[in-house]
Amino acid sequence: MYNMQSALRFVTDTLPMEEVIRYLALKNVMVVKLCQMASNNDTFDEDLREIFKKQTDTASYTQDEIDHRELLYVTNKYNIELDDTEPIASGMIAVVFSGKIRGDSGQRVVIKLKRKQIKNRITNGFNDVSGVIKFLSIFTKGSAFYVNVVKQMDRLMRMQSYIESQCNFTEEIDNIRKIGIELGEMNNWEE
Repeated sequence: MYNMQSALRFVTDTLPMEEVIRYLALKNVMVVKLCQMASNNDTFDEDLREIFKKQTDTASYTQDEIDHRELLYVTNKYNIELDDTEPIASGMIAVVFSGKIRGDSGQRVVIKLKRKQIKNRITNGFNDVSGVIKFLSIFTKGSAFYVNVVKQMDRLMRMQSYIESQCNFTEEIDNIRKIGIELGEMNNWEE
């Protein structure tokens, strides 16, 4: 039976694995979710899991994915001075910037900005991954790789609507407000 661990090790030894993962994540946002799953899967050795983990915290992005007009609108509307024009973090759905409110308070803030066209990219990513799962299922059925990886990928596919709901920041803000009300600490959240 074909050994996927050996194939991944060959790729790692031949090419910089982090660059391969970065390239794939730029082509398909679902690679970030797959990396999240793989980073906790002991089918892969610790070195590979660390590479996968890096992609989950600092997901690859391009400047084209950042809506600079929206970022400018938010910083102007709320009088925010960004610490840097580069995000401090990036995930599958959004990039995050840090800054402070201009003026006396100097309150620290973060801006979580959806990537451009993220819903379409998620839908397309699911479609692509679905094809990969079908292909891998044919060649790995019955193997440990099938049980540990392909089945998890299939579970991810069933979470499409949940992942797409993560693009709804209004819902996220509502949840933060509810927590804030319970804690009595946060009160001025806006979308």
